[in-house]
Amino acid sequence: MNADALAPSLLCAACGLALAFAPLRMRWTSAALAAVAAIIVLVVSAYGMRQAWIAMIAREVTQVCWFGVVVCAASVYLPAAALRRFAPKIAPLLALGTGLCCGVAVSGQGDGIGLLRALPWLLLSWPAAWLVDRGVAAAVNVVCSWLLAVAVLAATLAWLPVTPGYLPDHLE
Repeated sequence: MNADALAPSLLCAACGLALAFAPLRMRWTSAALAAVAAIIVLVVSAYGMRQAWIAMIAREVTQVCWFGVVVCAASVYLPAAALRRFAPKIAPLLALGTGLCCGVAVSGQGDGIGLLRALPWLLLSWPAAWLVDRGVAAAVNVVCSWLLAVAVLAATLAWLPVTPGYLPDHLE
């Protein structure tokens, strides 16, 4: 997978897992809201803004995507009573933020292929909701903890003075 599409893809996966705790109707609405927001941002950026400016912002939005992964993945750790009460209220907000971040991050690549790679990860909410309904929400929590670890490591890597393995360094 392209490193530019990694953060939006994991953000959509974390959002999909967080949406698993919302009611079915809210899950459909939120997933559609995320997809529509991402597509609108991609279309507006493709036709209305300079590409150099978009590429500059997309690098910064990638860091916001990692923060979004942390927020979405950590939201599944709310207590069960609070999660049932707040899931219908926070699901659209998480989805809207996910769609906006994915749209801006992918628009810096110059094409919409990254969006086609990222948005299907929202569909994780249906198998995860099946697990939650069967009383195996711990499996969803384990996957979210993995996403939390990856997001924290990737976000801190950008601030360290080392070159990550997927970027060319001065020796090449």
